[in-house]
Amino acid sequence: MAIHTVKRIVNGQPFSIETGRMAKQADGAVVVRMGDTMVLVAVVAAQKKPTATFFRSRSSTARSSTPPAAFPAAFSSARDAPASARL
Repeated sequence: MAIHTVKRIVNGQPFSIETGRMAKQADGAVVVRMGDTMVLVAVVAAQKKPTATFFRSRSSTARSSTPPAAFPAAFSSARDAPASARL
């Protein structure tokens, strides 16, 4: 791809627009310079519209026979123990 540059003086400062040098994977890219400021602007466009309007989630969750709040007695909190057990 050929490099194209347009240079002008705007408000006493050099202004340039350059394409073809950076972001070659993008569909369109320009480098705009004015004075000491430089900006890279890149654009990527989809080639065709997706045919599906809804994408199903592919993650699977295993179902458990016990509810999530049910824990065995061995995992009970120390706050639930009788007062004599705390000594």
